[in-house]
Parts: sequence; structure tokens; C-alpha cells
Amino acid sequence: MENEKANYCPNCGYMLRTKVQFCPNCGYDLRQIGGIKESRQSRYNHSDSDQMQKLDKRQTDKNGSHHGGKLIVAFLTGLLLMIGVVGWFVMTEGNKVTGGDSEKTDVSKKMAVSSKSASKKSASSVSSSSSVSSEEIEKLDPNNLTPEETAASVVEFGSENITDSTNKWTEVWPSVVSSGMIVYVNKFYEVSNDSLSNPGEDNVLYTVKTKSSGNSTDRLFYTLNDGDVSYYTGTFANHKYQIDNLGEAIATVNLKQIIKKINQDSDVIKNVQTVNTEIEDDR
Repeated sequence: MENEKANYCPNCGYMLRTKVQFCPNCGYDLRQIGGIKESRQSRYNHSDSDQMQKLDKRQTDKNGSHHGGKLIVAFLTGLLLMIGVVGWFVMTEGNKVTGGDSEKTDVSKKMAVSSKSASKKSASSVSSSSSVSSEEIEKLDPNNLTPEETAASVVEFGSENITDSTNKWTEVWPSVVSSGMIVYVNKFYEVSNDSLSNPGEDNVLYTVKTKSSGNSTDRLFYTLNDGDVSYYTGTFANHKYQIDNLGEAIATVNLKQIIKKINQDSDVIKNVQTVNTEIEDDR
């Protein structure tokens, strides 16, 4: 036979195995609650529920305290940063207005900066007198050259890059920059009895004479044909031009390649644009 379920006195917890009206241990009147209302197990269950509620409340309080702590830390951090900035500003302003070593240091720094600025300005002035940066000088456009720019470009490139047996082209550019040059434009058959290996367009011959050459009979020549520049040397005698090397060109270079080379140096661009070049078209 199954054992009857054990009940417990709600007042003292005494185990009651039979239905009684009074607790044999403490005398508690079991009738006033309509018999045994709860067992020890139910009390334990209630106790566990109470404990869980207490734990939840503690956890909630803990989380709230944790978030509150974070807010406090963030506030204190911001406050410290603000104090640091204000302190730095006060100290900086103090150094500016107070005397003594701090003022001397500030003045020394200003003098050093001024000295550096003066040095830079001086260097800039010297540099600008001898060279101009490529950002300040507009590069040459091979498709939009003036006659003077074309002549100056051809002569500069020939002086720096063309080598011949007579060395007439070599180093002629410095003389052109210092004194200028005259470029005569003629029909070749009118000014010479010789022939050219690469006649220019419309049989045009360009003759270069530096203004510093005086009475020298030496001449530099070039022709332009379909975008190519052919270099020659010769002399002027008996009112005619005589071409060296039996009319063979010393070199032939595309004009666009010449301009490309010149555009790599801002000083050369400036000289080409400003050199004293006179064009005398005698055609």
C-alpha cells in the first residue's frame, strides 16, 4: 500500500503523517487554514522563488550600478580633458605676456622664424632672377609657336645637341641669349648656288646670325620640311651662302621632339620665349 503523502506544520515544519487538527509539536491550529495548506516542498519552492527574485533584483541593481559607473567615468574623463586644455591655454598665454626667460624664448623663436623667412625670400629672389619654376612658365605648344619661338627653339637645341666637324653650332646659344640673333628667311635658290640634302618647304632657307658675331662670315642654316628640322653650316661670301659638307645635313630632328626636350627645363623655356630674336623675311 502506498504511503500517505507526508504534510508539514506551516508554523514549525513538523512532519504530519496523519490528518490532525492540531500540530502535535507546537499545537498550531491546523483548522484555521482549512487543513494543511502547504508542504515543506512547497515552502522550499516558495523560498527558491523568493531567492530567484532577490537574485534578479541584485543583478538589476548591479547592472544599473555598472552603467552608472560608466557614465561617471566618462564624465570624469571629459572633465579632466577640459581642465587640461584650459591649463595649456592659460600657460601658453602666460608665456606670451610674462617677462623673463619665457619671453626671451618666445622672442628667440620669432627671430629664428623671421631669419628663416628672410633666407627663403632671399633665395627665392636669387632663384627667380636665374630660373623660373615650370609651374610659373607656360610650356611651349609645338602646334602654336611664333616664328621667334620656332627659331629660338631650333637654335637652342642645335647648340646643345648638334656636333659637327666645324663646331659652328656648338655653344652658340649662350651668345644668342646674351646678345640676341637675326634670322633671315630666303628662297634658297636666290641666295645660294649649292644644293641641300633636305630642302625646306617651299624651298625656304633659314639663316642664323648672332648679333655678337660682328663681321664674321660664318653662318648657321636650317630648313623645315614636314615637321622635320635639318641643320647645316656654311659661310656668307660674295653675296651668296655657301653650304658646308656638300649640302649634307648635319642632323635632322623632328620639331616636336625639340619642343619636348625644351619643355623639360623651365629656364630654357623662359629663355626661348624672351631671347632677342629678329626675323627678317626677304622672300
